[in-house]
Amino acid sequence: MSSNEYIEIKELTKELIQQYVMNQYPWGLITRPLTPVAMAILSVTYVIAITMLILSLIQIAVLVRYGITSLRYVRARNNGNNSLGRFSESLRDLPFISILIPIKNEDALTIERSLRTIASLNYPRELLEVLFISDDPEYYVNSLTKIIMPIASRLGINARIIHRAVNRGL
Repeated sequence: MSSNEYIEIKELTKELIQQYVMNQYPWGLITRPLTPVAMAILSVTYVIAITMLILSLIQIAVLVRYGITSLRYVRARNNGNNSLGRFSESLRDLPFISILIPIKNEDALTIERSLRTIASLNYPRELLEVLFISDDPEYYVNSLTKIIMPIASRLGINARIIHRAVNRGL
């Protein structure tokens, strides 16, 4: 770089700093005006960003409301309060649920894990039953029954193992 070029760049830099200091470029940037296409793209981007923020705020509000309602339900349930206020009506309206789990050559440990997972559900146990449906040989189903039934009764779950002698694929 020659000394003339260096002096020229130094003078241009001085001039830009002077313009900035004199507040001719209040944002600190020297830019040219945006083209109409760029302005349209920028506007669409802003609209999309604002829409996503609004949807996120709505989602947060719904989750907070759900959390507050769940906390009230859990507190009322943990206090041993049988009259759960407005929740008692919804408890009466809950359906009886049967969970059907097909098994084939499953280990007793796998079935025990599924029972523990079901026991952790926040649902009244008297409205819940678990049916394990097996095509395994009868001796294997009987051995599973002897292992699983004590676990289910200890967890307070109504569980049964149903043996299908013929595998019809239905």
